[in-house]
Amino acid sequence: MRKTIIILFALLSAVAAVAWRSSHWGKVRLSVRFIGYTNASCGLRVGLLQVSNGSPFAVVRGRSPVVMFDSPILPIEYAPTGLCLLQPGGCEQVQTEPITNGLRWRLTVVGQRLGDDDCGITSESRVRRVVRWLQDHRIPVPDPSPHPRPQFSSDWIEP
Repeated sequence: MRKTIIILFALLSAVAAVAWRSSHWGKVRLSVRFIGYTNASCGLRVGLLQVSNGSPFAVVRGRSPVVMFDSPILPIEYAPTGLCLLQPGGCEQVQTEPITNGLRWRLTVVGQRLGDDDCGITSESRVRRVVRWLQDHRIPVPDPSPHPRPQFSSDWIEP
């Protein structure tokens, strides 16, 4: 019985250490930079921004970057993009919806580490598999908390 408790304690300590290390090993670092205005294929003026991954690992950029205006009365708009996988050092260009209201605005994107995405792009992480296995064997282990999805924004952009 004593050996079982020691082994269980060692196993739980190892799982906790792996979970802590994987959550603190590296932070998601994205940059959002305004490149300029351009005309879309339909002739409307759109903002062109560059999203770059400065992390040492792949990052999943969220489905819909948000265009926020410097006015609480205007609704939030979404840039028409899908998910994007940015490799370390990789970048992409994002076009906004046509911006015609003359107010300052900025683009906000959400990024997650590739193994932590909640969009079904990758398989379950090792830590989650170990925790699920322990729970399947009736060992009371709490679920690892989901990683926060950090937001990254450009500076305010003048029309």
